[in-house]
Amino acid sequence: MFRQIVLLALVAAASAHFHKPTCPMVQGKFPFDLEKFQGDWYLAAGNDMSLELKGKCGKVTFPALIKDDKDAIISSRYTGVSAKDNTPIAYDFSMQPIISDKI
Repeated sequence: MFRQIVLLALVAAASAHFHKPTCPMVQGKFPFDLEKFQGDWYLAAGNDMSLELKGKCGKVTFPALIKDDKDAIISSRYTGVSAKDNTPIAYDFSMQPIISDKI
């Protein structure tokens, strides 16, 4: 009986170490302060979908907010060095907030 209790305790302890981790729930920043967000942001880490895979020494610049009567558009630029041949690379892109009237 004692062996069964010890075995059960060992199985319970071992199973506690083999759980599948879950991603944390990330809340958006509200209210969002665009002036603090603007400027240069240097990439320290990336994932499989990251621009950092195509380049290194990456920097994203958020220079301007364009507002019209309907929506807000944030213009951005990624610059870095190509991971293949060490030549400069740059990508321009735009983002649109989901709730643009909150900016």
